Amino acid sequence: MGADVVHVVYGLRWEWADEALHANAELLEALEAGEDARQTSAESAGLDHWWGRVTDGGACFLLVGRIVGQLGYEHNVSVRVSAQALDDLQADVHRRLVAAGLDGEPALHLQAEFQY
Repeated sequence: MGADVVHVVYGLRWEWADEALHANAELLEALEAGEDARQTSAESAGLDHWWGRVTDGGACFLLVGRIVGQLGYEHNVSVRVSAQALDDLQADVHRRLVAAGLDGEPALHLQAEFQY
């Protein structure tokens, strides 16, 4: 079992309640296998993706874009991104999301994932 982590991702985010995800077994299987259309489109466009669960029985999430950092006991304790690097990141991720056909407004997401 891993430790608690906060994923820092610039891009898009989707969320499903636990009950909704279990009602859609095909979606859950695709996410687990890395075969959801958003995951494969992200990979084709050179983007990162991460899916997980906030906690046992909690909401599930999918992040697509660029992983800026992962903060936690088993990861980094800090991440520094300069203003210029953030500007470059925003432009690059936007271009790749368009190329991947993924719609939405990219944002900086800080997503907690608690181990149980």
